[in-house]
Amino acid sequence: MKKRIMAFYAAVIIVLVCCAGCAKKDSSSQPDMTALETDGNVSGNANSVVNESNVNSGEEQKSGKYVQTEMKGEITISTMYNMEFLTTAAENFMRKYPDVKVTVNESIELSDSDVNGADKMEQYRTGLNTKIMSGKAEDIIFTQQLPIKKYMDMGAFEDLSSYIETDPDINNENYFMNVIESARDKDGHLYIVPYKANFEVISFEKELLSGEDYFKGKDSLRFSEAIEYAKQKMEQTNKKNTYLTLLGRDGYVYSLVRENFNSLIDYNGKKANIASSKYVEWLKNAKEFDNKGYFNPPGLDFYNTKYYFVLNSDFDVQAAFYNLSPGGNCQGKPVADSEGNVYTSSSNFIGISSSSKNKEIAWEFIKYVLSDEIQSHPSLSTVGTAVNRKGFNTLVERCLKFYTDGTNQQISFDDYKNLLEQWVNQINKCDLSDPTITDYFGEEQKKFFDGKQTAEQTVNNLQNKITQYLKE
Repeated sequence: MKKRIMAFYAAVIIVLVCCAGCAKKDSSSQPDMTALETDGNVSGNANSVVNESNVNSGEEQKSGKYVQTEMKGEITISTMYNMEFLTTAAENFMRKYPDVKVTVNESIELSDSDVNGADKMEQYRTGLNTKIMSGKAEDIIFTQQLPIKKYMDMGAFEDLSSYIETDPDINNENYFMNVIESARDKDGHLYIVPYKANFEVISFEKELLSGEDYFKGKDSLRFSEAIEYAKQKMEQTNKKNTYLTLLGRDGYVYSLVRENFNSLIDYNGKKANIASSKYVEWLKNAKEFDNKGYFNPPGLDFYNTKYYFVLNSDFDVQAAFYNLSPGGNCQGKPVADSEGNVYTSSSNFIGISSSSKNKEIAWEFIKYVLSDEIQSHPSLSTVGTAVNRKGFNTLVERCLKFYTDGTNQQISFDDYKNLLEQWVNQINKCDLSDPTITDYFGEEQKKFFDGKQTAEQTVNNLQNKITQYLKE
């Protein structure tokens, strides 16, 4: 029996909102998926929210050495929903520094069955936007479901570069610095830092590959090349109940959108380039594949049917385990964009408000979240990997125990750790795609697949809606 965490692609449009439950199963039981992201509406010019306190970065920055500030005062934290590790970190931090008060403002409660979840997220974003524009945002902001790029452009976040560069503890010996700096922009600014790395992995069904390694030598895979290969293998096999991918038609299209996001959306030019893309072709291919039965049919009995999905999309720690499992998948590699960049999800990042009067204490709290203690704590979810190297080892050990408990799986800690580490080292970017824009894609694609508009109308609607949104 295998144990898998269940996390579903909310129509592959909403990026990693929360972790789902888990279920025990054998190698032919129901597969699971990663999820994706959503947004709000903010406008403003770069640095429009910057407070005069931004310049007060402390003597440690003048001297080039980091010196801890006096740990006395209060900080507030904005988070969309409750996270156990954050509650633990806040409580422990106040015990460690009795003269510091930490207030965590959790805006909403989310559950898989909460039909009002989208409305609650919108309310949270609207409220946070108002606080940011008035200079009254919390000192620390967790980035779940936020239009981060817009916030960066309007000056909502403090540049953390000087904190990172002057703190001797923040180095490659203690951290995966490629992940820590994955959100650094072209001008060298680093406005948000991750407390976890979370990325998607593409793998293939072992039984359908017969030991061949078509992508040998590649460290990552573009979805477009992987799906084309999977299509060939699916059409060549005579095995019953063989399908292209569990992603379905929406996931197929959106995976191609994500791969080409930087060419589809011009943030700097504030315009969409969808009309000049292959989006129409992607939509038509998805509908054709669906009509041919390439995607899993509704009502497929996952628990009592022998089935095969040629291409599997999974999240990091789970994908690594099943790539090492004898009855699992193979050739797993992180998903790359059209330029070969490997992204970590922006849902697991933290920033300091540029209007905060307590930036130094806020940074100390972020450092504590990144410390061995919190990064190794059991409350840190086993979806995604710790960015602290000691925490990474602890989490790998915990994940391996989770997947092997109650089974006869014999997978070594070193093999599991090495594969995950190899994948984490590929990360060089943070996914800053605006959730409102991904929502637009989902809304318009649904109209197309429901037969309410043509592919060409879908392109025109997206072109106009996204360009208008970017100009707001």
